[in-house]
Amino acid sequence: MKNTKPFFTIVIPTLNEEQYVPNILSDLAAQTNNNFEVIVVDGTSHDATVKKVEQFASLLSISILLSKKRNLSYQRNRGASVAQGTYLVFVDADARIPKGFLQTLYGVLKKRKYLLALPYIDFDASVAYLHPFVGLINASIDASQMLPRPLVTGGLIVIERNFYHHLGGFTVRRTMDKKKFFPEDVDLLVRAKKAGVITKKLPKPSYIFSIRRFKQEGALKVVLKYFISTIDFTNGDITAQVPYEMGGHIYKKQP
Repeated sequence: MKNTKPFFTIVIPTLNEEQYVPNILSDLAAQTNNNFEVIVVDGTSHDATVKKVEQFASLLSISILLSKKRNLSYQRNRGASVAQGTYLVFVDADARIPKGFLQTLYGVLKKRKYLLALPYIDFDASVAYLHPFVGLINASIDASQMLPRPLVTGGLIVIERNFYHHLGGFTVRRTMDKKKFFPEDVDLLVRAKKAGVITKKLPKPSYIFSIRRFKQEGALKVVLKYFISTIDFTNGDITAQVPYEMGGHIYKKQP
C-alpha cells in the first residue's frame, strides 16, 4: 500500500495575523514540491486571521486548530501533536519562502538526513541596509552552534518529527510576563545538543526573515534587545529583562 503521509508538516502559530498569514500561505501554495500538509494553530484571534486561512482550503492541504492559550511554544506543540510529516517545519506567520524552497529542502534532507536544521536567512528588498550583513549573520549563527548556547533566529526551524517528540517539543513557560523574553528556540537547540545533535545551518535554501519588528520599534532598539537577551541567556539566565509580545496586532500596517 502506498504511503500517503507527507514529507513535511508546516506548523504556523498565529495571533491576529490577518495582514501577514495570507502571504506565507500564498508562498506555500506556489511551491514546486507539494508533498506537505499545513497546520495553522490560532490563538483565538479577534481579527479575520481564521477566515483568511480558510480561503486557502482549496489550494492547500490545510488544517486549523484553535487554541485558547496564546503562547508560541504551546501553539507549536499543539500543531506538532497531530502532524503526519516526516519533518516538522515551524514557520512564523510573517516569514516568506521562495517558490523552490521546499523542493530544495527536500533534496538536502533526503541526502543528509539532518535531524535539526536552520535554513539560510535573507531579508526582503525594502531593507537594503541589512543586506551587507546577511553573510555575517548566517556565519555567526553557524559558528555559534558549537557553543553551549547557540544563536538562532526562530522564524523557520526544521526538525525531524520523531526527534522533536524525543526532546519533548518546545518548552512552554508558565509565566506570561511580557517584560521577560524566553528564547524557546535557543532552548530547543540546547536540549538537542545535550541529546547529541548539533543543529545544521544550511547554506540553502533561504527564507525571508520578517523585519516588521525592526520597522515598528526601530532597528537599533531591536538589535539591542536581542543582544541583551543573548547575553543574559549565555550567562545562564533563562529569561531576559526585555519586553517581547506575540501577535500581529502590535504592529502598524506596513507597506
